[in-house]
Amino acid sequence: MSAGRWSNVLAAGTLVVIAAGSLAVYASLTLGATTPVRVATRATLADAQGDVTVFPASGGGSHAGTAGEALYAGDRVRTGAPGRAAIMFPDGSRQELDAATDVLIRSIGGGGGVVALVQTRGVTVNVVAEGAAPRSYQLEEPGAIALAGGTRFRARVVRNAVSGALSEENVSVEAGSVLASGGSQEVVLQPGQSLRRVPPGSVLEPLGLRGTSSGTQAVLTSQESGVVGGSLRGETLLSLVSVDGSDATSTSCGVAGQGNTCHFAFASPASGTLAGLAFSGTFTSTLRLAMTDQDGTARLEGEHGSVELELPAPDSGTIVLSLSSGPTGLARISQVPLAWRGQGSWTAVGGRGSLKGVCFDGVEGSGLFELSRLETDAAQGAKNHLMLNLGGDLSLQPCGVPSARGGGAEGAAPPQ
Repeated sequence: MSAGRWSNVLAAGTLVVIAAGSLAVYASLTLGATTPVRVATRATLADAQGDVTVFPASGGGSHAGTAGEALYAGDRVRTGAPGRAAIMFPDGSRQELDAATDVLIRSIGGGGGVVALVQTRGVTVNVVAEGAAPRSYQLEEPGAIALAGGTRFRARVVRNAVSGALSEENVSVEAGSVLASGGSQEVVLQPGQSLRRVPPGSVLEPLGLRGTSSGTQAVLTSQESGVVGGSLRGETLLSLVSVDGSDATSTSCGVAGQGNTCHFAFASPASGTLAGLAFSGTFTSTLRLAMTDQDGTARLEGEHGSVELELPAPDSGTIVLSLSSGPTGLARISQVPLAWRGQGSWTAVGGRGSLKGVCFDGVEGSGLFELSRLETDAAQGAKNHLMLNLGGDLSLQPCGVPSARGGGAEGAAPPQ
C-alpha cells in the first residue's frame, strides 16, 4: 500500500478485468445498461448462513435467503454481519459472498450464455468451473468489469460507512490469469498478483492512495482478517486519537526559530487494521515538532517522533513505528488553541510478540500518515489532543526466520 510497494500502471477511470487461459481469447465487451430480463435459466442459493437477504427482481419485497432456493437474473443477494452465502450457476461456477456483501445477478449463464454479476460492496470469492468457456464469467464492480474462465479470484469493494461513496476496489488472483485493461494499457495478473483502484475523492487519498496500481496483496475475507468488509494482506490502516496528552518539555512552542519545539506525549486506545488483521489496543507516542524560521511551519523529526503499539491479550508484544515529515510538513492552523496539521511518512523500526496466535520477532513496512490535528491549550489543563491516521503495508517476521535486514532470532518466542 505504500508508495514504494505499488506501481501506477493504469490511468484512473474504468477498469476492465478479464480472466482467461491465455491472452489469445481476449475480446472487449461492453455491458448495456438495460434492465435484466428474467429467463427460465436459474441459479441456486447454495449456502446461506447468518443474515442473508434476497431481493427478487419480480418484486413482492425481500425475504430471508434459504439454502436451495432458486435465483434469477435481476435478483439481488445481500449478507449482513455476521452472514455469508454462495451462489451456484448452471455451468458449475460458484460465487461465495463474505459478510456485509451485496451482489446483483445481471445474467445467469447456462446454454453457452454468460454469468454477469454486479458487486456493490464487500468481498466475494469467485470460482469459475474448469470446463467453462473463456469470457463466460463476468464480475462488475463499480467502475470495473471482470470476465473469467477457468480461474479463481477474489474481489473487494469498500464504501464510506457514512456517505456510501466508493473508497476502493481490489482484485486478487489465486489461480489462472487475469487481464486488466484500462484506457490504452493492459496488465496481466498471475496467481499471487493483485490490482487496486482508488477513485478520485476517496477518503484514502490523504494517505497517498489514488488511481489504479498493481501489487501482490491478496484480498482477505472478514473471517480471515477479523475486519468487516475484508482487508488486504499486510494492510495497515490505524486511527490514533487522544484527548489527554501531556507536555514533554516544550521550548517556546509555536514561536518561529531554530531550537524552538513543541514536545508532546500521548497514551490512548488505538484501532483499525494492523498487517491485514483487525486491531484494537493501545498506543504510546512522543512527538517533537521543530519550529522553522518561517512562522507557522514545523517539521516532525524521525528520531523524535514515534508510535508504539501494544498488543492486548490474548496477543502480546509491541510494534514501534518512526514518524517524520518534510522540512515544513506541518502547518499551524490555529493560534488559540495552538493547533497543527500536516502529513509525513512512517517506517516500522521494531517489534516482537504474538498476533492472532502467530509468533513474530521483527517487523518491516512503511507508509504515510495524516495528522488531522495536534493541539495544545493551557485552558484545557495542559491536556493535549491528537488525531492521527496511518496507512501503509506492514509485514510480521515469523519467529526463527531471518529478515531481509538480518533481524530475527532462531527459536525466538513471543514475550510473556
